[in-house]
Amino acid sequence: RFFFYYEKSAKNVTMTMKSIHLLCIFALYLLPSTSSLALISKSSTSTKCEIRRAILPNDLSDIQECRRDAYKNVKNLFTAARSFCNADQIQRDGYVCIIAKETEPPYRVLGTADLSLKKSVVNNVYVREEARKRGLGRKLMEAVEDVLEKPSTLKLTVYSDNVPAVNLYRSLGFEAPGIHGVMSALSDATSMSLLLTMEKKL
Repeated sequence: RFFFYYEKSAKNVTMTMKSIHLLCIFALYLLPSTSSLALISKSSTSTKCEIRRAILPNDLSDIQECRRDAYKNVKNLFTAARSFCNADQIQRDGYVCIIAKETEPPYRVLGTADLSLKKSVVNNVYVREEARKRGLGRKLMEAVEDVLEKPSTLKLTVYSDNVPAVNLYRSLGFEAPGIHGVMSALSDATSMSLLLTMEKKL
């Protein structure tokens, strides 16, 4: 009787395990694959955008809205910050603005870069926080280089403690000439924040 009971129980366990196995296979069949889930997640968090020269005054309000996002938690702005948010510079002759703008609603400007055509100086390179780590900064800088006539030397200034920006510019071929090279090496070895001038020959 004991052996009969044991054999019957073992058969029940075996059948239960087979049922669980079949249910798992059925569930995996119904669910999308891991790669499909990754693609869905990626498409839902990224937005297509175009890199182009801004058209003024059409793009001005979108550029201003983008830059004000950098100071959204600041009430009282200094003069330089207000000028940056208002995009005063690009409204003057001799300046152009390269923008990264969404091609889908809500059609926001995600990043900007100002260029002085006379001095070959780029500044106000900015990308919204939520749009970073997508290569937009690099694309903006590459578009700036395309606008300039060749040969020329593109120049910029950056604080040494802005590590992501410094690394980006270096990867694009920018160097700190003369005393600025010494300052760059000094800032790498210490915690000092120094204003560096960097340039790239085009």
